Amino acid sequence: MKRPEGKVAGGALGSLPAVDEAWVKKYPTILSYLCDETYDDGGARVTSALSITIREGDFLLALNDKDLDQSVYTQAHTLTEGLKLMEEAIREGKAQWRPWKKGKKK
Repeated sequence: MKRPEGKVAGGALGSLPAVDEAWVKKYPTILSYLCDETYDDGGARVTSALSITIREGDFLLALNDKDLDQSVYTQAHTLTEGLKLMEEAIREGKAQWRPWKKGKKK
């Protein structure tokens, strides 16, 4: 995974899970966020988390980038459609990443 400009990351290295080859072919960018523990320059990074929620018949997906403290969201009628939308947006650089609000109490 390529390190974003200006980011000095820290993270713990661990072991990668067994990965479904079909998933690798369909969603390589999302998988990279979920599994890559280092940037292209060798620096450590914290892996991301993918959250899936179903609300009112739609799938709501959130890819939470724990290394950069930001998330990207998609919503679709099917899980496959939501993953495809997210993959394309991130790969094409069109994803609207939302920074996390730190220190704000509810």
